[in-house]
Amino acid sequence: MLACAEPEQTLVLGKAIVYECWRLETELLAWKKEADIAIPNLGQNASSPTLDLIATTHILCVYWSMLIIVYSTLRAVSPDVTTWPARTNPRMYCRQIAETVSVLLAPDSGIYGVHLANFPIAVAMKYLNEDVDGDSVPAEKTMLLEVLGRSSNGKAAGRFITSTQRPEFGVPQDGERRV
Repeated sequence: MLACAEPEQTLVLGKAIVYECWRLETELLAWKKEADIAIPNLGQNASSPTLDLIATTHILCVYWSMLIIVYSTLRAVSPDVTTWPARTNPRMYCRQIAETVSVLLAPDSGIYGVHLANFPIAVAMKYLNEDVDGDSVPAEKTMLLEVLGRSSNGKAAGRFITSTQRPEFGVPQDGERRV
C-alpha cells in the first residue's frame, strides 16, 4: 500500500488492511474471552515460576504481541485514532509484556524461557523504537531494558533481539555492545 503510486489503489489497499485488522482484533478478543486466561499475579512467583505460570505468561505475551501488530498496523494505515477505544493503544500491551516477561527470563525458566521471551520482547521493542515522541524514551522501553538487564537469560535475549534489528533501530556499530 505504501509503495503504491496510484491513489485509488492505495485507498483500496488501505481499506482492505483496515478491514482485516479489525477482523483480526475481533478474533483475538473473542479468543481471549473464550480462553478466560487471567493476567498472573506474579509476586514472588516471578523468580521461581511453575510450568503453568511460564505457559500462561507465554500465551499472554504472544496474545499481546499480536495486538501490538494489529493496532500498530491500523495506526500506520489510518493514523486518526482520536475516536478509537483505549484498548487500541499498542503501548499498553508493551507495558503488559514488560511487566510479565521476567517470568520467562527467570533462571528457573532456563533457555526455554529465553526462547519464549524473544518474540514478544522483539515485537514490543520494534513498536517502541518506531513510536518515538521527541527525544524521550518510552517508559515501556525503559522497563523492558531493565528486565533484560536483570539476569543472564535477559542479557542473552537482549543480545539476540538486538542482533535482529535494523541499524536505525539500535544495532551496535563498530564493535559496540548494547541492548
